[in-house]
Amino acid sequence: MNKFASLQAIKPLEKMLEPYHLSKREMEIFFYWIVDFDYKEISDILMISKATVRTHINNINLKIDSHSKASLILTLLLKLVSEINF
Repeated sequence: MNKFASLQAIKPLEKMLEPYHLSKREMEIFFYWIVDFDYKEISDILMISKATVRTHINNINLKIDSHSKASLILTLLLKLVSEINF
């Protein structure tokens, strides 16, 4: 699956992210970043600087209380599992 196809596959996460109050731009950057676009690719696609991408990703990590992409993914997976009714 290519990166752009992966973007569509993770769109359902948008609802799960509502409690974190990400801005529209942060949400956009989050989806690119989480499917492994690098800062340069994201900056080229959104026509912003890499420094701006870095700032948004730092803000995302602060809002979700994570310190890296791996910890962010783990946080979201744990949230998803906790919401599943067995």
